[in-house]
Amino acid sequence: MIISKNIQVPQKKYGIHVNALHSDKILLDKYRDYYKRYIHFNSLTRKFVDDKYCEIIGTKKHILGVLARGTDYLDCRPKGHPIQPDPCEIINKAKEVMREHGYEYLFLATEDQRIYDLFKIHFGQRLLFSGQKLLSGMKGAKFISQLNSKEGLNQKQDVLNYLATLHILSRCDAFIGGCTAGTIGAYMMADGYEYEYFWNLGCY
Repeated sequence: MIISKNIQVPQKKYGIHVNALHSDKILLDKYRDYYKRYIHFNSLTRKFVDDKYCEIIGTKKHILGVLARGTDYLDCRPKGHPIQPDPCEIINKAKEVMREHGYEYLFLATEDQRIYDLFKIHFGQRLLFSGQKLLSGMKGAKFISQLNSKEGLNQKQDVLNYLATLHILSRCDAFIGGCTAGTIGAYMMADGYEYEYFWNLGCY
């Protein structure tokens, strides 16, 4: 395994670039198998993500998972990164999927306060959220990693909450979202989805 703090997202040469969500599901399934076999939470992390799942999801069923990235993607449009769908487009798609497939709840994964507020207006009590850290804007930063560092958000609890968010996404019945490393992570953690849809809008 190659780890580098200078690499923002998985690279094509390692096989798990976000484009694989549209072009190579066989390859993604291979990495999903690697994940199942070789990557395991330690006992404290496992307890945390399982407890968070029980707190947020509990006995609820028929859940659509939605990953909606904002902040640096929408505000800064970083060159070479996947274009993210407009939040209103995601909401319309989510309503369509919930209506046509009978999903009762929507679990939202986002770091953007503005996106969360918009989803809350449209889905009300049907909206489920893990409590991950929400940001209101970039405040002069170019990447969210810079903003996290500046605002002191790189704390263990914030990382655990983000991991729990991906874990919950991986256990939803269906999943829609833009192309991001988080989408790849949730996809590899999942056993599979009844329905999935990922926007392919090219790169900024």
